[in-house]
Amino acid sequence: MANYFVTTGGNDTTGDGSVGNPWASLHKACSVATTSGDIISVAGGSYTDNTQCVLAVGVKIVGAGSGTTLITTSADPYILASTAVPVVDGSNEISAIGFTGSGSNLLISSHGRSNQKIHDNSFTNGNVLLEGVTPRSINPADGSETGDAVSAGPNEAFSIEPFSTSWAQNCEIYNNTGTNTNIKLNTIKNALIHDNVINNSGGARSCWGSTSYFWSGVQFYNNEYHTSSSTVSNIGIEVWHIEDDTKFYNNVMDGWASLILNTGGGNTPYSMEIYDNNFSMGNSTGINNELEIGYYGMRNVRVSGNFFYVTDATTMSGVTVRATGIVDNIWIYDNVIYNTGGPGIILKPNVSTNDGIANPGNMDNIYIYNNVFDNMDSGGSAAIRVEADNIIGDIDGIYVRNNIFVNLTYGVLFQSTPHTSSGNFYDHNIRDAATSGTINANGIASFTVGAGNITGNPGILSTGDRWTNYYKPSVGSNLIDAGVNVGLPYTGTAPDIGLLEDQQAAQSGLVIHWAAQ
Repeated sequence: MANYFVTTGGNDTTGDGSVGNPWASLHKACSVATTSGDIISVAGGSYTDNTQCVLAVGVKIVGAGSGTTLITTSADPYILASTAVPVVDGSNEISAIGFTGSGSNLLISSHGRSNQKIHDNSFTNGNVLLEGVTPRSINPADGSETGDAVSAGPNEAFSIEPFSTSWAQNCEIYNNTGTNTNIKLNTIKNALIHDNVINNSGGARSCWGSTSYFWSGVQFYNNEYHTSSSTVSNIGIEVWHIEDDTKFYNNVMDGWASLILNTGGGNTPYSMEIYDNNFSMGNSTGINNELEIGYYGMRNVRVSGNFFYVTDATTMSGVTVRATGIVDNIWIYDNVIYNTGGPGIILKPNVSTNDGIANPGNMDNIYIYNNVFDNMDSGGSAAIRVEADNIIGDIDGIYVRNNIFVNLTYGVLFQSTPHTSSGNFYDHNIRDAATSGTINANGIASFTVGAGNITGNPGILSTGDRWTNYYKPSVGSNLIDAGVNVGLPYTGTAPDIGLLEDQQAAQSGLVIHWAAQ
């Protein structure tokens, strides 16, 4: 093990990498520092280095600070930390450097290595890739391809889970900033991704993924990202194949999120949890939701304690749950959905017939509890819109309980008469005088409208932050003790309608194990 040094006054020809005789470039240092435990220290200053740096296993690169050590490069990739699978213990660390790329090049590419740390860097006009095995996509019409980590899109039966030796495990990405930067993470397990800020508001580029594949037991928290606008290809975060209770929490998400698919991985107690995030966005073209979940097969998802808010006149939903295949046990509770311009929640089963293989949209057990829906739809439709007109798929078990509906036409609206929909319940909700109905005629026969529904002034505080204070019950409110027990803790003789008394406990990351309703 040795310490090597790079400075702006060094020399790659006559230097030996010592503190008294340093090199001038990082690529030179990487060509010599090949023993695990070696450390390369890059002093402050501005460098231009267009030669690829091949990073050996176990070698660390440390700068003097992301605003002090500045490297501009057109190499693609610039830092390459790559090992063929099976994945090995990489134990590389890259920190405290400001990287500027040529626009689309990879500033860091890590492949086939676990225990990687990338932290306290800045990235400008470039991208970062970290993965175990490289996932592949196949055409389900051609079943001859073999291998691991295959995503087959709508035909989930063709998707193949990564082998146990193909995951990059225990990687950490934290305290980085990015401008015009995309970070893509594939086949990662038990990773910690936190306290990163990506600002792509100056250009059309996704922030995280688009698309990342296969996250298992990952924690994505305290991150902030901004997009210039939301389109199908310009996305805040997009991850396919999410499993083993991957958590997304305490993030500020300006740019739509697509978190979908759990076709072969673990989903106990959840496949993923999405909680305590601020989804505040606008300026969207062709995107109808701030958060998209489900799609080609997903079970056991928790969406709670989030704030959904559209900041301009764009029309979209807060949450869209899609089903092409089986999507069930989706818990949506304690959220505030405000001013989205479209329905707060869309439930949308689809039928895929890609390559001649039909995948019916089968959606079961959607629990919508204790949310606030306020001023969703300027066109006057509903808080919850059910699109259930497929001739193959169905929706069974929609539970709408303890919600507040303000400034709407309906609590629940069926876009067309459902082909198959049953076992649905609507009870103990409150709608103000401006919300004229509970469930529209197309879907009313599929619902049991139970007791405890209230029409009138909900009696909220109407002051302070809409996420944390505005919708709390005022003294003597109609909300107090007017709900039904849905498995969440409460005080008094019954739960309150709307955001429960235990809101702060829920926002601390409380995990609820639910009993059958």
